[in-house]
Amino acid sequence: MMHVKHPSKFRGFALGRVNYTLKEFTCKACTNYCHMQEFTVEDEKTYWGDQCSDKFRRRQLVDKKPVIEDLLKLKRDLFFKENDDIQNSKALIGLPRGMYIYEHLPLWRTFFKTLGYQVVLSDESNGRTVRQGSENAVAEPCLPIQVYHGHVQQLIEQQVDWIFIPNMINAASPDRNLNSYYCPWGQTLPYVLKNASTFQPYRDQIIHPLLRFRDGLPSVADALYQALKALGESKKSVRSALEFAYSEQEKIQYDLMEAGERALSILEQKKAIGIILIGRPYNIYDRGMTLDIGNKLRDYYGVNVIPVDFLSLDHYDISDVNDNMYWNYGRKIIAAARFVEKKDRLHLIYLTNFKCGPDSYIKHYITQASGKPFLTLQFDGHSNDAGYITRCEAYLDSKGAL
Repeated sequence: MMHVKHPSKFRGFALGRVNYTLKEFTCKACTNYCHMQEFTVEDEKTYWGDQCSDKFRRRQLVDKKPVIEDLLKLKRDLFFKENDDIQNSKALIGLPRGMYIYEHLPLWRTFFKTLGYQVVLSDESNGRTVRQGSENAVAEPCLPIQVYHGHVQQLIEQQVDWIFIPNMINAASPDRNLNSYYCPWGQTLPYVLKNASTFQPYRDQIIHPLLRFRDGLPSVADALYQALKALGESKKSVRSALEFAYSEQEKIQYDLMEAGERALSILEQKKAIGIILIGRPYNIYDRGMTLDIGNKLRDYYGVNVIPVDFLSLDHYDISDVNDNMYWNYGRKIIAAARFVEKKDRLHLIYLTNFKCGPDSYIKHYITQASGKPFLTLQFDGHSNDAGYITRCEAYLDSKGAL
């Protein structure tokens, strides 16, 4: 006979006779301003509609703590440290906090600061950014492109003098025989924005040099000089500022690699499980757009999280998996999968978004490169993390990481 120690909470099937009340309100705990619903059923309250889950729903915590440092926070600290105000700056240069800024912010901040400009960075993505971006987009691009529209809108509202949106064609490549293109939306981003009806009155304020990083610093310097002629910058000053900016970017990249090596060494010593976050930097680091999943893995479940850009991957050969991976991020993502192939305690979570054409192809190579199953999380602007958290829990449990 089964002995029931506690009375059942099952209310029966006659739900029509259950007393409940519904209250709707806007949560103002953060800038997401979520539309909330509070259900009270027999004095028990439940909440629905919140994006961050922090205020109204109990966090699902485990006793285990990470054994490595918080690499996501380290990158935020290195990239988004407070910028010093420049007295008597020439102008305000706005940088939308989206897309490739999560890769190149130290470069552009240093470049413009050296030239005597004040850099204004838009706020972190939030519910308002997503809504404004969706309203201003002229087509149905992927979520990161939509959100970028929202960041541009914010900079216009802040009345910056110029908005810097480079026309990014390709990235620096470790081998001249390897292509390293950015995606078509990224390559055409400034033109898409300039032709959005909301932004057409401000199109002359958008600085959009055509940049091919794969062709080296001289090519980038010349493109920047041509784009900054309207601001009166000389070719010599542009080249000098860019050389210094390159060196500052390289220093931060070195710090990331060094921190990654430390983390991997600690995992090896402790024989601990690690999760490599693979994906594009804006999918990994834009906390408002991707519901801060990377940090929640660490904070809620004690996961040792290592983002892909903390790994040294240039020497990994993926030609047997794909001998013509011309996407820059695609090569890095597949190389990261190859990196974990023979490391039993390292596993993969792939952060991406719906409508990402390149990722829809790239993800099919991950199991072949790693020899392991992996978890894919696709974001589309939904404001609730419950489904993503459930998938993470199941995956972590299957890997023995809980």
